[in-house]
Amino acid sequence: MVARLSGGDIAHPTESNCEAVGVALANMHLAALDFTLPMANWRGLSWWQAEAKNLALLASTEEITLLNAELNYQANFDTLDLPRGIIHADLFRDNILWDDSRIEANAQPQMIDFYFACNDYWLWDVAITVNDWCLDWAAYPMARLHSANTRALLAGYQRIRPFTSLEQQHWSQMLRAAALRSWLGRLGYHYYPRQSSLTHTKDHPFSMRLLQFHIANDACAADVFRTLETNSGTQHASH
Repeated sequence: MVARLSGGDIAHPTESNCEAVGVALANMHLAALDFTLPMANWRGLSWWQAEAKNLALLASTEEITLLNAELNYQANFDTLDLPRGIIHADLFRDNILWDDSRIEANAQPQMIDFYFACNDYWLWDVAITVNDWCLDWAAYPMARLHSANTRALLAGYQRIRPFTSLEQQHWSQMLRAAALRSWLGRLGYHYYPRQSSLTHTKDHPFSMRLLQFHIANDACAADVFRTLETNSGTQHASH
């Protein structure tokens, strides 16, 4: 028997929700600093490469071309000198419960489903989270991030653990890596369906478009950190 957390998830987060998620994620990263048991990332670069090979005979030419190009781009993923530790690695909207049934701005997020938890880059965990929590659903079926929600989540995280300059430089790569992992997982479920009541096939074309969005915006992705610094400076000046 295990205790069940109370609360519910949120389909369309507000800026306040996203900021709270950023704070919670940063606190989780720091709280796990003393956890020394190695936990390999079994959905990392090696898995991406193996999954792409498994899909080679079934995926479309467009899908294979994009997969191969992105895998070449991500070839150095395992060798980056970025801060790391235990990460959730799957902090989507349905993996956070809010303890206020009315989902008010002051409701506190509670994380669940640590099935994919592992040791890897904190920044990648942030990118995985942003890629789900900060989607601009008003633009659907187009895939893009909601800029205000993205800033809110990053600002909440940075308030607890400031991003390093190197992390800022690799922000685009992490967004692309997070999108690649999600897309590969959904492609796998699409081409190799699992017979399980717990398995739900998700929108793999949308995941592909999100990766393409990040590729198209590669050069300007890190601009969001300059807006965080500007907002921080304005807030300090007002006190």
